[in-house]
Amino acid sequence: MNINKKLVFWLWIFFFIFVPKSQSKSHNIHDSIRTILLSSQNIGGLFLGCQSIYSNSKLKDFYQNRKFEPIWITHGKPSNPVFEFLSILVEADSHGLNRENYHFSCIQKWLTSINQKKIAGEEIEINELAGFDIMMTDAFLNFGFHLARGKIDPENIFPQWRVEKSNIDIFNALNCLCVEKIGVETVLRQLTPTHADYQPMIKAAKFLKILQDAGGWPVIPTGKLLCLGDTDSRIILLRQRLEIEGYLPYGLYEEQNFFDRAMADAVKRFQARHGLKIDGMVGPNTLKELNVSAGERQKQIIINLERLRWLPRNLGARHIRVNIAAFTLDAIRKKEKKVSMRVIVGKAYNETPLFSKKIGYIEFNPYWNVPRSIAVEELLPKIKSDAGYITNNHYELVAGWAPESPVLNSDYIDWKSVDETNFPGRIRQLPGPWNTMGRVKIMFPNSYDVYLHDTPSKYLFQRVDRALSHGCIRAEKPIDLAVFLLSDNPKWSRKHIEAIIKSGNHHAVPITSQCTIHLLYHTAWVDNEQKINYRRDIYGRDRILWEALQKELSYDSIPKAVVTMVP
Repeated sequence: MNINKKLVFWLWIFFFIFVPKSQSKSHNIHDSIRTILLSSQNIGGLFLGCQSIYSNSKLKDFYQNRKFEPIWITHGKPSNPVFEFLSILVEADSHGLNRENYHFSCIQKWLTSINQKKIAGEEIEINELAGFDIMMTDAFLNFGFHLARGKIDPENIFPQWRVEKSNIDIFNALNCLCVEKIGVETVLRQLTPTHADYQPMIKAAKFLKILQDAGGWPVIPTGKLLCLGDTDSRIILLRQRLEIEGYLPYGLYEEQNFFDRAMADAVKRFQARHGLKIDGMVGPNTLKELNVSAGERQKQIIINLERLRWLPRNLGARHIRVNIAAFTLDAIRKKEKKVSMRVIVGKAYNETPLFSKKIGYIEFNPYWNVPRSIAVEELLPKIKSDAGYITNNHYELVAGWAPESPVLNSDYIDWKSVDETNFPGRIRQLPGPWNTMGRVKIMFPNSYDVYLHDTPSKYLFQRVDRALSHGCIRAEKPIDLAVFLLSDNPKWSRKHIEAIIKSGNHHAVPITSQCTIHLLYHTAWVDNEQKINYRRDIYGRDRILWEALQKELSYDSIPKAVVTMVP
């Protein structure tokens, strides 16, 4: 039991065993709460005890609706839920949340002050109890809301974030606590994310913190490539490093400096969980990942716990998840993975945006309407240097962007005089094996003009780093995705889909059974074996999020537009 838990415990013992119940003036506490709240024009400017109150004006509205009755004070003293909440708040850091953002030390000092006055036989002012009640409510509201939807609003730091959010009414949760008498732990458990990764990641973060506090794992010096059959003093440190995270069992080897088959297999498992080339050898890239400290890995988990809190509780009975940072896609039906594959995503300077959208339709043998930026910056120089470039590469020039726009004869265009200001119409690529979209394109209309599609460049899926596109997502197994999306329509069997593709004719097929695609970004998550996987932060977003998490709360930290909590 740490020092904060001990303090909470002994304060609870004192108040509930040694302090006699007092009814004096407790019935007037609501008058003091009313006076404090109504006299403050801006709740964000209200200073109580030793800290400012962060919640917005809805805090005043909430108390007013309950006739300013206290929530945390009973019979003139702090009630049992106060200590239940504090004992939970002690563990806030396991969620990656700082308990001091929720008045933890200030509440403890306040309780100690009340305790000392009781011992000295001094009268406890009703205003003091009223202020304590308001501060406790402010702490609960902010902690509960951050637990449910995250401390940071992602759109404030990542403008391209447009993923659906959970509908949470934190005031309704507080009402369950004080009116329906549901315990604090139960209410907060209902607010905690239910995603399968969340609790295992908390457990992993705790382990890494303990490990880091004890000195972490050994750093392996740089040197020559280490592989099967090698003997090297550095292998002793490598063995220790792999044992600590469970990639190798402890103490089963006499020749600690020998790179044996078991070690090669352990290195492969490590490489698989860190998105590295799986060759069982320790080269520069693998060594770099091995030497990332336990503290940095804990920080990485904390960052991704926040990302999990951003997600809606229900991603949909049928949905597709693309993890941009991992270059992977999973198609889910009723919580079961039906299809998994590698994907190619946007380059660092053409980041794939993050959003959730309903999938509208599939195109087989699609056209590719070349974005104007690509047409001007990449194709135009080639067209100017090669008069036959458009025809030879299966492109055609179209007069405009409307579906009925006519095809133009590109031979009549004076391409030497064309630039970005007078580019004639649009260029589109005809269906076929040469098409940049491949044979399948999955559409989910969005303002970024990003979609999921096939590619003729299949060899690129063998690369470890697959941030290669202009922003769209290229799928390794597009026919498998098409079968998944059309599985509710018996007409669209794999055989029928393959026949349509073989025909070369363009077909657009609507998706009649709802399916949502979620484009996400997670650099740490839990796999099917309940092991933590890590990935490189390809877009540099972890640092930005970590810095945001370290900042103090601002006033009105709970959005004013909250709606009914979804069960």
